[in-house]
Amino acid sequence: MQKNNDNILHLLANPSYHKKKENNILDSIDDQLLLLIQRRFPHIRINKEDYIKNIEKIETLFYETYALTIINEVIKNTIDLIVNEQVLL
Repeated sequence: MQKNNDNILHLLANPSYHKKKENNILDSIDDQLLLLIQRRFPHIRINKEDYIKNIEKIETLFYETYALTIINEVIKNTIDLIVNEQVLL
């Protein structure tokens, strides 16, 4: 009985006091992003392994997009130089 009284003793001093629920501390940005994706697609069961595979695919897409952007810039600049006759052969 003493243990039970100790647990509610703080309510006597401050009856409006309530212990906050402990939130799970997110370890990394990946954990935060996984939770956001799970919220965005609640009808799809997404586990950590699937998340990692898909993030790797997304990373590959970003690299490809970045490479294409650079290639297009170089081609555009080369064409502009040729049109303006500024290329030294």
